[in-house]
Amino acid sequence: MPARPAYAVAVEIRQLRYFVVVAEELSFTNAARRIPVAVSALSTQVRKLESELGRVLLNRTTHSVELTAAGQAFLTVAVDVLDRLDRGAAEIKLSAPTRTLRLGVVEEGLAELTGPVIDAFRAAYPLIELDVRPCTAASLFERPGEVDVLFWVHPEPPLPGWMFTPVLESDAVAVLGVGHPLAGRAQLQAREIIDSTFVGVPDQARPWFVRHYLEDQRGGPPRALSTAVVRDVPGGQGLVSLDGAVMVQPAAKLRYFNRPDIVAIPLVDIAAFPLGIAAPYGGRRAGVGDLVATARQVAATFPLPTDTRAVP
Repeated sequence: MPARPAYAVAVEIRQLRYFVVVAEELSFTNAARRIPVAVSALSTQVRKLESELGRVLLNRTTHSVELTAAGQAFLTVAVDVLDRLDRGAAEIKLSAPTRTLRLGVVEEGLAELTGPVIDAFRAAYPLIELDVRPCTAASLFERPGEVDVLFWVHPEPPLPGWMFTPVLESDAVAVLGVGHPLAGRAQLQAREIIDSTFVGVPDQARPWFVRHYLEDQRGGPPRALSTAVVRDVPGGQGLVSLDGAVMVQPAAKLRYFNRPDIVAIPLVDIAAFPLGIAAPYGGRRAGVGDLVATARQVAATFPLPTDTRAVP
C-alpha cells in the first residue's frame, strides 16, 4: 500500500465531537453537561479547533452561541466524518470474531436445516466464528478433540461425557438393494428384517442394527454383521447394493446419500430418528446454547418434508 501524504490539519476526533455537540445545543453549558466535560475544557478544545482551521466557527456572546457561515459549513463535514468513523468502527468490531466454535457436521447433519441453521447463527452471532467441519462417526472416535459441537443423528451421544439435544425427528427406513426380495414393498415391519445381515460400522463395534432398537424386538443381537466394516454411509450403501446387507436409516439421510441401486422402505413400527446437536456435558463451549436455540427457532418455521418434523 502506498504511503499516504501528511494531512494538512491536525484535528482531533474529540474536537470534532465537542464542536458538533455545541453546534447542536448552541450552549457551552448544555453541551458540557451532555458530553460530560467541564465547560472550560470544552471551550478550550473548540478554540484549538478554530485555531487549527484558521476560521471562527462560533460567535459567542454572554447569553448566546451562534454558528458562523464557516461553522455551518464545517458542521456538515464534521457530522459526516464522525458518522463514517462510527460506522467503520462498528463494522470492524462485527467482522472480527472474538470466539471460534468448531462445528462438526456428521453426514447429513440436520438434513434440510443444516445450511439455514448455519446461516442464521452466523447472522445472529457475528462475533462467534463458526468453523464448520464435515466428519464421520468413525473420525470422531479417532480424533475426538477436533470439534466442540456436532450436528448428530441419534439420542445416544457420540462420545463419553457428551449430551444430545434433539431438533428434528425423521422416520426410519430400511435401506435395501434393488434386488432384495423385500425391495418392492411399500412399507415394512421390524420383524421382517431383523434376521437380515446388517452393515457393521466401527462405532465402538456397535452396528446400526443395535443403535435403533431392532435388538429389543428380536430379543438378542443381530444374526449377522457384514464381514466388511464401513466408515461412512456411502460405504454402507455399497454393501447394501452388492452384498445384500441391510441398513436402518432416517429418511432424511437418504435424500443426501441416495443412489439408483438401493431403495428406502418405511419401517412403520420403528421409532423415528432424532437429529440434533451434541456437545460435551457441563463444560459447554460458549456459543453452543445459542446454536441450539437458533436451530430450534429455524426448525419451528422451516418447511420440511412430511417424513421429517421439528421436535417441540
